[in-house]
Amino acid sequence: MRFKKKYLTTGMLICCLTATACGTSVTTVFATDNQINVSDESNKTVDNVEETEDKVPLIPEEIPTEEEGSQDSEKIEDNMELEENISDESIVESQSENQEILKEGFIVESGKTFYYEKGVKVTGEKYIENSEGGYWYYFIPEANGEMDTEWSWIPDRNNGGKWCYFDVNGRRMHGQQYIDKHWYMFDSKTGATQYGFVYIPEQNKWVFYDRVMGWMLYGEQCIDSAWYYLDPWTGAVDYDWAWIPTKDKWVYYDPITGKMWYGEHKIDGKWQFLDPITGEVYSKNKKIERVVNKAYSAVGKHIDAPGILASQGGKLCHYGPCMSLVWWMFYDSGMPGHVADGMKSGWPHDNYDWYKNRGRVDYNPQVGDIAFFRYPMFADVEGVSSSHAGLVVGVNGNSVVVIDALDSGIRPRVYSKYSTVGFAHPYY
Repeated sequence: MRFKKKYLTTGMLICCLTATACGTSVTTVFATDNQINVSDESNKTVDNVEETEDKVPLIPEEIPTEEEGSQDSEKIEDNMELEENISDESIVESQSENQEILKEGFIVESGKTFYYEKGVKVTGEKYIENSEGGYWYYFIPEANGEMDTEWSWIPDRNNGGKWCYFDVNGRRMHGQQYIDKHWYMFDSKTGATQYGFVYIPEQNKWVFYDRVMGWMLYGEQCIDSAWYYLDPWTGAVDYDWAWIPTKDKWVYYDPITGKMWYGEHKIDGKWQFLDPITGEVYSKNKKIERVVNKAYSAVGKHIDAPGILASQGGKLCHYGPCMSLVWWMFYDSGMPGHVADGMKSGWPHDNYDWYKNRGRVDYNPQVGDIAFFRYPMFADVEGVSSSHAGLVVGVNGNSVVVIDALDSGIRPRVYSKYSTVGFAHPYY
């Protein structure tokens, strides 16, 4: 390296670079009026420097040229930048070694999904929002926070707990859901499995979910000691008339509650009788058979028909119990409504006139009809259309067999159909 002479005016401060074998050192030169003080690592002072025209030669007398100085300056800057980079990298490495990166959000570990918040696994129910919306999830506490993707029992201090279902994405299900070939209903807010009767407004139907398994039931079901019919396809509670193909029978379900009806009911303006055990609707012939069997059960017995009629708020006939007995035959068969639309009168003419006015009286007797007679003593005294009655239990040409109550007791008796004032046909 070559140097050029350079002079310094007295009173200026100069910093010079001195090249040594070990590298570059810095020498500070202080110029005063009569001397130049040179400060280096040995703190030496240079005296008696010859002055030339008020200019003082520097030590060293030669300095780098402008080109060479520029190159040296660039090297120094490069070395400083390198040292800074090395220092920064060392700090980053040091921080990485001493500080663990916190986990956040959904993370899959060993095939299992977890959810972290500030590096901590979440357990229990958690509502999480994302770009698709917000969903409830369940992270199983007993499984170290693993995300649930199936049925899960979730304890609850208030109601003991609830069964919920979470899909393959871990999202809690609500509303109607089809799972493993069964329909279920989950609460719209809590996601709890629903049991028992549930109304589905968008389909305008009541359905029933098994109280143990939670799935929808179909067909005939006995619920709380009552029979219901749930549509085989939709599960909807059936109302009114229904045909049960597996039992080969017609039954009737309450139009409001859906419960199966039994016994006597007036449906669509007509009296019906539904079997007390099976609910099967009786045909006309089965109704007649039931009443006739009841009539025969009274033969030879003393039936307090008037007393029973009176207990039901009926009107008694003081001439005898004949019509009261006929009413009892229907009443004890479970079909009192079939007698003159529920009339409760022990007077024969009240019942005869009711049927006569509706065109239900003629001389074509059938088993199950009510035979009416008119005996002058009673009828003339009271001025009525009929004075005696009994139940027809047999027909043989112009003869009829009638079970009635006379002074000799209750038994079958044979009459000519022309000895009557006609035969009333109840609405079987």
